[in-house]
Amino acid sequence: MDQDRMERIERDLEELQGVRAARLRADGDQIQEVHIVASAARGPKGIVRDVVTTLFACHEIRLNFKKVSVAVMGQGEIGAMSESAGAGDGHRMEFLSVNTLLQGTRVEAQVELSWAGGTLLGTRMGANTPEARLRLVAEATLEALQQATRDGCQWSLADVTTLRLGQTDAVAAKVLFLASRRRQEVAGCALVHTYMDEAVVFAVLQSINRAASPFLKPIWTEYEISPEAGAGRAKAAGADGEAAGEA
Repeated sequence: MDQDRMERIERDLEELQGVRAARLRADGDQIQEVHIVASAARGPKGIVRDVVTTLFACHEIRLNFKKVSVAVMGQGEIGAMSESAGAGDGHRMEFLSVNTLLQGTRVEAQVELSWAGGTLLGTRMGANTPEARLRLVAEATLEALQQATRDGCQWSLADVTTLRLGQTDAVAAKVLFLASRRRQEVAGCALVHTYMDEAVVFAVLQSINRAASPFLKPIWTEYEISPEAGAGRAKAAGADGEAAGEA
């Protein structure tokens, strides 16, 4: 791969949200490694996915995600910014990623959260305007949160807005919590460190930080059942049935 093409690819990767620097290592025309230096405000999982997608969509290069390494700067910043729900019971509702996909005059917001060993994905689509985008990201965050909320409880976005705190932009979110006859209003605020969309997610998470804990579902366990295992059980069941018939 010639140097000019490698530099073009690196520049494209550096345009991705949260990426500060990108370098490739190639062997001939094949990319062997992609090294990314990223902001602490984004999760490495989301960045790796964006890198793989960009390589294929913009440069027709298929790359295994295992060849992408991400170094995150300022890890301490994440702990301060990622206000979380359920901290009291030792488990955290953690931010993984936020993406906004443009589709003409519309935009789709996707928010990934991590809760008790599982991944929650919330999505919302609407008009591609600055005001609508704030609400879409906030509502996608609440949709992800709702998946971990007990039945009979509901989160609803009351308002989300930007404001100026001294020399820094910030996002404030107001959320309504409804359960049976209970109605509670909670609010949160987050500074815009790098990207507005991420600040929206952090503001929503901060608002529900204490209110959510008693209403979240317990830890779930995921089981992976292979086709071979299923076939084995079916065969065993058949054998038992035949044995019973013979008896």
